[in-house]
Amino acid sequence: MNTISEKLRMVQKHVLAVLTSHETGWHISQLSRPFDILISSGHKVTICSIAGGNTSVAEVSYQDVDCAEFESNAAKMELCQNTLPLKYFSGKGFDCVLLIGGPGAMFDFHQCEDLARIVSECYENGKQYFHCYNYR
Repeated sequence: MNTISEKLRMVQKHVLAVLTSHETGWHISQLSRPFDILISSGHKVTICSIAGGNTSVAEVSYQDVDCAEFESNAAKMELCQNTLPLKYFSGKGFDCVLLIGGPGAMFDFHQCEDLARIVSECYENGKQYFHCYNYR
């Protein structure tokens, strides 16, 4: 019987991970775990943010060994800085869109027309979209 990781490796997918641009930030666990699982399974992950530029990890963010490793890895954290704004992306170019939660998401996700457009494009094209909240 195939494990979830083995099944994921069967077909490479391209995932768009969307971070909040609000100063209150995003939860590290909501990006670190899915990111590591997807990358180790051979998938491509592109990280962007609502407004582009630098993003912030929420001050109160669930921490464990995986989160600490992600946050201490300069290459991984660099992907969360100098991000491209969401407006430059299309849901048609990705197999899945992953919305990374945290306190900032309640400030800019709900009013972002580009996010609504991308989720609609995913839905219309039979693609997946997920909001990762409190992922432990």
